[in-house]
Amino acid sequence: QAQENIDRSIQAVEGIARIAAKHADIVDAIQVVNEPANWGLSVDGVIDFYRRAYTSFRSIAPDAIMVIHDAFLSPNDWGRFNVRGWDNVILDTHNYHVFVRDRLTMGRNQHLEATCEDAKNVRGFNNQLWTVTGEWSLATTDCAKWLNGMEKGARWDGTLPWEMNGPVYQSATCSGQNSIAAWDQETRTFMRQFAETQMDAYESGSGWFFWNFKTEGADDWNYIELARHGLVPVPPTDRVYSRYALDNDHWRIRLNSTWCHE
Repeated sequence: QAQENIDRSIQAVEGIARIAAKHADIVDAIQVVNEPANWGLSVDGVIDFYRRAYTSFRSIAPDAIMVIHDAFLSPNDWGRFNVRGWDNVILDTHNYHVFVRDRLTMGRNQHLEATCEDAKNVRGFNNQLWTVTGEWSLATTDCAKWLNGMEKGARWDGTLPWEMNGPVYQSATCSGQNSIAAWDQETRTFMRQFAETQMDAYESGSGWFFWNFKTEGADDWNYIELARHGLVPVPPTDRVYSRYALDNDHWRIRLNSTWCHE
């Protein structure tokens, strides 16, 4: 059954590749699968699927970019997978601070410092393939409505069953966590620092996409609202807390913020 599903997925990739080849003037890239969970699949199975997908995709759409997700593996895990001969492939990695205990229980400075560590992974991946951080946000809680699934609660306030069997700390509440209007100045300053530190870190690779452009009611996931309130730099290069600088006519992409140093 699993092999049947994989074969069907390869057929789907081939169908999408035909669309990409037909509309090459408007389709720049296709991602063959989003977030394959390595804890539910074998690593070798993921790698084999990507190899098959690459062969099929490239035979049909030789000029289109193929995007693959890192399957939440570390650069060391990818070390045995020789991808250096691949052409026009982007590796997509997603960095969040709200889905695992180690990140969700961090203090604000710890979130900033952890982002610096993420930069090392991004740089490690980028040494093998163009690496784009395709998803990140300013969320430090999982309180956004239905973030964990429809009609499911949050780890933060203990309304979602998880390993801590309760909230992150005794009085943790989701009230006001996702609303800029409820954030005090200290929180707003941190959010701007968190945004700049993540931008710096992910530019150790080949770029980033914020998730998401707009949301219904979670401002820490809403780029438009964050920009409107000055909590992300506009333009993105107008940074206050990092030392992102212009050298002659070229931006110097160096990880050298207050919390991260090279």
